Amino acid sequence: MLEGELDLALVARPVTDPNIHVELLCKESLMLVVQKGHPLVAKQSVVGADLAGETFILLGSSSSLAAQVRRFCGENNFEPRIGSRCSQLATVKALVGIGAGISILPRGARLAEDADSLVYISLADAEPVREIVILRHMQRYQTRGAEQFLSLVREGFGEFVAPAGP
Repeated sequence: MLEGELDLALVARPVTDPNIHVELLCKESLMLVVQKGHPLVAKQSVVGADLAGETFILLGSSSSLAAQVRRFCGENNFEPRIGSRCSQLATVKALVGIGAGISILPRGARLAEDADSLVYISLADAEPVREIVILRHMQRYQTRGAEQFLSLVREGFGEFVAPAGP
Protein backbone atom coordinates (compact mmCIF):
# COMPACT_ATOMS: atom_id res chain seq x y z
CA MET A 1 0.00 0.00 0.00
CA LEU A 2 2.78 2.43 0.88
CA GLU A 3 4.47 1.68 -2.45
CA GLY A 4 1.26 2.31 -4.40
CA GLU A 5 0.66 -1.29 -5.46
CA LEU A 6 -2.61 -1.60 -3.50
CA ASP A 7 -5.54 0.80 -3.40
CA LEU A 8 -7.30 -0.87 -0.47
CA ALA A 9 -6.72 -3.65 2.01
CA LEU A 10 -8.91 -5.49 4.50
CA VAL A 11 -6.79 -6.61 7.45
CA ALA A 12 -6.90 -7.24 11.16
CA ARG A 13 -5.43 -4.62 13.47
CA PRO A 14 -2.93 -3.41 14.53
CA VAL A 15 -1.93 -0.92 11.83
CA THR A 16 0.28 1.93 12.95
CA ASP A 17 1.62 3.74 9.88
CA PRO A 18 0.53 7.42 9.92
CA ASN A 19 0.28 7.46 6.10
CA ILE A 20 -2.48 4.87 6.17
CA HIS A 21 -6.12 5.76 6.80
CA VAL A 22 -7.71 3.08 8.99
CA GLU A 23 -11.49 2.60 9.02
CA LEU A 24 -12.98 0.12 11.47
CA LEU A 25 -15.19 -2.30 9.55
CA CYS A 26 -16.19 -4.75 12.27
CA LYS A 27 -15.27 -6.42 15.50
CA GLU A 28 -15.27 -10.21 15.56
CA SER A 29 -15.31 -12.30 18.71
CA LEU A 30 -12.50 -14.77 19.29
CA MET A 31 -13.42 -18.13 20.75
CA LEU A 32 -11.59 -20.94 22.46
CA VAL A 33 -11.45 -24.04 20.25
CA VAL A 34 -10.83 -27.47 21.78
CA GLN A 35 -11.12 -31.09 20.72
CA LYS A 36 -14.48 -32.70 21.41
CA GLY A 37 -14.02 -34.52 24.72
CA HIS A 38 -11.38 -32.07 26.06
CA PRO A 39 -11.75 -31.52 29.84
CA LEU A 40 -12.58 -27.81 29.31
CA VAL A 41 -15.79 -28.80 27.49
CA ALA A 42 -17.23 -30.16 30.75
CA LYS A 43 -16.62 -26.94 32.72
CA GLN A 44 -19.62 -24.76 33.54
CA SER A 45 -17.68 -21.71 32.36
CA VAL A 46 -14.15 -21.25 31.07
CA VAL A 47 -12.01 -18.24 31.98
CA GLY A 48 -8.66 -17.12 30.59
CA ALA A 49 -6.75 -18.45 33.60
CA ASP A 50 -8.06 -21.98 32.84
CA LEU A 51 -5.86 -22.01 29.74
CA ALA A 52 -2.52 -21.51 31.52
CA GLY A 53 -1.44 -25.15 31.45
CA GLU A 54 -2.63 -25.87 27.91
CA THR A 55 -0.62 -26.34 24.72
CA PHE A 56 -1.62 -23.85 22.00
CA ILE A 57 -1.78 -24.36 18.26
CA LEU A 58 -1.31 -20.96 16.62
CA LEU A 59 -0.82 -19.35 13.25
CA GLY A 60 2.71 -18.22 12.39
CA SER A 61 4.49 -15.58 14.44
CA SER A 62 3.82 -12.87 11.83
CA SER A 63 0.05 -13.37 12.18
CA SER A 64 -1.86 -10.60 13.95
CA LEU A 65 -4.17 -13.30 15.34
CA ALA A 66 -1.21 -15.14 16.94
CA ALA A 67 -0.03 -11.84 18.43
CA GLN A 68 -3.48 -11.20 19.82
CA VAL A 69 -3.60 -14.66 21.41
CA ARG A 70 -0.20 -14.06 23.03
CA ARG A 71 -1.43 -10.67 24.29
CA PHE A 72 -4.60 -12.31 25.68
CA CYS A 73 -2.49 -14.87 27.53
CA GLY A 74 -0.27 -12.11 28.93
CA GLU A 75 -3.36 -10.24 30.15
CA ASN A 76 -4.29 -13.46 31.97
CA ASN A 77 -0.83 -13.70 33.53
CA PHE A 78 0.66 -16.63 31.65
CA GLU A 79 2.91 -17.28 28.69
CA PRO A 80 1.28 -19.63 26.17
CA ARG A 81 3.02 -22.96 25.64
CA ILE A 82 3.06 -23.23 21.86
CA GLY A 83 3.01 -26.76 20.48
CA SER A 84 2.74 -25.89 16.78
CA ARG A 85 2.62 -22.92 14.45
CA CYS A 86 0.70 -23.26 11.20
CA SER A 87 0.15 -21.14 8.12
CA GLN A 88 -3.52 -22.08 7.61
CA LEU A 89 -6.57 -21.97 9.87
CA ALA A 90 -7.58 -25.37 8.50
CA THR A 91 -4.31 -26.84 9.79
CA VAL A 92 -4.79 -25.24 13.20
CA LYS A 93 -8.27 -26.76 13.40
CA ALA A 94 -7.05 -30.17 12.23
CA LEU A 95 -4.35 -30.26 14.92
CA VAL A 96 -6.82 -29.16 17.61
CA GLY A 97 -9.24 -31.81 16.32
CA ILE A 98 -6.71 -34.60 16.91
CA GLY A 99 -5.93 -33.35 20.41
CA ALA A 100 -2.53 -31.75 19.75
CA GLY A 101 -3.58 -28.60 21.63
CA ILE A 102 -6.13 -25.82 21.86
CA SER A 103 -6.48 -22.55 20.01
CA ILE A 104 -8.29 -19.24 19.98
CA LEU A 105 -9.90 -18.48 16.61
CA PRO A 106 -12.33 -15.95 15.14
CA ARG A 107 -16.01 -16.83 15.50
CA GLY A 108 -16.26 -16.71 11.69
CA ALA A 109 -13.80 -19.59 11.36
CA ARG A 110 -16.40 -21.99 12.79
CA LEU A 111 -17.87 -24.27 10.11
CA ALA A 112 -20.71 -26.80 10.31
CA GLU A 113 -18.32 -29.69 9.66
CA ASP A 114 -16.21 -28.68 12.69
CA ALA A 115 -18.91 -30.14 14.97
CA ASP A 116 -17.52 -33.65 14.34
CA SER A 117 -14.26 -32.95 16.16
CA LEU A 118 -14.22 -29.42 17.60
CA VAL A 119 -16.04 -27.45 20.28
CA TYR A 120 -16.07 -23.63 20.26
CA ILE A 121 -16.34 -22.03 23.71
CA SER A 122 -16.89 -18.39 24.64
CA LEU A 123 -14.61 -17.27 27.45
CA ALA A 124 -16.62 -16.16 30.48
CA ASP A 125 -14.35 -13.49 31.96
CA ALA A 126 -13.25 -11.44 28.95
CA GLU A 127 -14.21 -12.22 25.40
CA PRO A 128 -11.30 -11.25 23.17
CA VAL A 129 -12.14 -9.61 19.84
CA ARG A 130 -10.24 -8.76 16.72
CA GLU A 131 -10.90 -5.68 14.67
CA ILE A 132 -11.13 -5.90 10.90
CA VAL A 133 -10.24 -2.62 9.22
CA ILE A 134 -10.13 -1.11 5.76
CA LEU A 135 -6.83 0.53 4.84
CA ARG A 136 -6.31 3.31 2.31
CA HIS A 137 -3.27 5.46 1.64
CA MET A 138 -3.90 8.96 2.98
CA GLN A 139 -2.36 10.73 0.00
CA ARG A 140 -3.60 8.68 -2.93
CA TYR A 141 -6.63 9.37 -5.07
CA GLN A 142 -9.51 7.00 -4.37
CA THR A 143 -11.07 5.85 -7.64
CA ARG A 144 -14.81 5.56 -8.15
CA GLY A 145 -14.38 1.78 -8.55
CA ALA A 146 -12.61 1.55 -5.20
CA GLU A 147 -15.39 3.57 -3.55
CA GLN A 148 -18.02 1.28 -5.09
CA PHE A 149 -16.12 -1.76 -3.88
CA LEU A 150 -15.94 -0.32 -0.36
CA SER A 151 -19.66 0.36 -0.44
CA LEU A 152 -20.30 -3.32 -1.29
CA VAL A 153 -17.94 -4.50 1.46
CA ARG A 154 -19.64 -2.32 4.06
CA GLU A 155 -23.05 -3.53 2.89
CA GLY A 156 -21.88 -7.15 2.93
CA PHE A 157 -20.88 -6.89 6.57
CA GLY A 158 -24.41 -5.67 7.35
CA GLU A 159 -25.08 -5.75 11.08
CA PHE A 160 -21.42 -6.43 11.82
CA VAL A 161 -20.31 -3.06 10.47
CA ALA A 162 -18.99 -0.98 13.31
CA PRO A 163 -19.17 2.80 13.45
CA ALA A 164 -16.42 4.49 11.44
CA GLY A 165 -13.42 5.56 13.45
CA PRO A 166 -9.72 5.01 14.00
